[in-house]
Amino acid sequence: MKRSCRHMMILSTIFFALTLGGVGWSQELTKVRLVHVAFSSNQAPAWVAREAGFFQKQGLDVEIIRIGGSSKVVQVMVAGEVGLAHVGASAAVEAATAGADVAIVAATVKRPQFRLMANPAIKSIAELKGRKVGVTRFGSSTDFLVRWGLVNKWGLTPDRDVPLIQVGGIPELLMAARAGAIDAAPLSTPDDMRVEDIGWKELADFSTLGLDYMTGTLASTRKYIRSNEDVLRRFMKAFVQGIHIMRTDKEFTRKSLERFMRLKDERILEAIYNQEILKGLEKVPVPSLAGVQTILDELSGKRPAIKGRKPEEFVDARFVKELQESGYIDALYRGGSSR
Repeated sequence: MKRSCRHMMILSTIFFALTLGGVGWSQELTKVRLVHVAFSSNQAPAWVAREAGFFQKQGLDVEIIRIGGSSKVVQVMVAGEVGLAHVGASAAVEAATAGADVAIVAATVKRPQFRLMANPAIKSIAELKGRKVGVTRFGSSTDFLVRWGLVNKWGLTPDRDVPLIQVGGIPELLMAARAGAIDAAPLSTPDDMRVEDIGWKELADFSTLGLDYMTGTLASTRKYIRSNEDVLRRFMKAFVQGIHIMRTDKEFTRKSLERFMRLKDERILEAIYNQEILKGLEKVPVPSLAGVQTILDELSGKRPAIKGRKPEEFVDARFVKELQESGYIDALYRGGSSR
């Protein structure tokens, strides 16, 4: 009898301790749905953070879903079907200027990590005239970058001089390239390397054109943010841990990227890690106001009514800034591994 009572006391103590520690058997994780548009490294931090268990430690169950094309993702987000989305910055800003309830909360990369690739018959930008350039969807990052380059750097008029063809998503761009349905396309690693394997060549590197532009943009609706501020704070803690582990733990990151990007090509994985993660991934993913201004400048040419709008109107950076100002992010890099 005494032994039975003693066992019951021990079990009760363990249960009480676990409950106080926030790891109780009955604890339910808060569900968060996140959409991404591409299997790219700049949209991988949430996946890596989930695989490392960071979201679970923050009491979150993050479901990660892929939908092709930023414009379509914005529609899904505004409809309230998801809480957060990796979406092209241009699509998010353009939707917001049209009255959509959208705000950018983070950005993993602040220079466009895209190259304009073309079939080997095209030797120069000038030879794009009359050729079909593929983009994912009109209003997406790929669409914006091509239009910006044609107008601001290469003296060509989109659609009139160079037809732009929307095909759906990055996988569809690759299929169109292989089928000869398009002559050129903006692609990031590893997709630029995949078209190199069929003979395509680089015409331009967008990262060298002096453009302030965000990719890996994380957005939400202001309605979701107002209703889930605590969730956003916990999400962002795990998210910046995901960025940290990507920059500091190569082995774990490469294994995680194999699953996220669905590839095992060592050559491509090495290029992604060295070129995109170490050189491009921001330690502190605060949205770039200069990057938003770039988009506003481009949009104002089509819609003069938005001239005078301020970049701050389209950004809610407080969740990243809180972590930055508290020293949380610096502490990650001083302390070594996040795991």
